[in-house]
Amino acid sequence: MILYVLENVLMVEFLGLAFLIIASILNKKFLKITRIIAYIAFLTLLLYILLKILVTILS
Repeated sequence: MILYVLENVLMVEFLGLAFLIIASILNKKFLKITRIIAYIAFLTLLLYILLKILVTILS
């Protein structure tokens, strides 16, 4: 169940990140926000991968 939630969170984060990258190209103020969201998306992706491995090992 948690993996499905994390998949949806990752999808939304990467869509938001894509929009922020486009916005940062147009306006340089968004670069810091884009970097923070990129770190959050990367950490969520790592957590998702680790949980997926753990679930695979335990089942």
